[in-house]
Amino acid sequence: MDLAQRGAALALHRLGKNNSEIARELGVPRSTVQSFISLHKDDPISDEVLADRPLSGRPRGRTERQDRHLGRRVRNDPPHLMDEALSMERTTPEHTEHSTLN
Repeated sequence: MDLAQRGAALALHRLGKNNSEIARELGVPRSTVQSFISLHKDDPISDEVLADRPLSGRPRGRTERQDRHLGRRVRNDPPHLMDEALSMERTTPEHTEHSTLN
């Protein structure tokens, strides 16, 4: 749900609508409404409650700086692309950042 939908879901819940009615009105799955309401039913409607939370998942393999560098290399020197990509995949972002600071 986006920010407006989260705010509307809380407001509709406080007006006495059930999760199915809220989901139908907002066009989102009932389980999404149920999860959000169960986490925040007693919270005040505020920017903190409605804000996007960080997503879980696999961390990036490269930093944004490495992506820009690789993009420049692809445009300027395509035959070396495979070697560059392979060396970047083997290097973790933390290792690269620390090694460039020395």
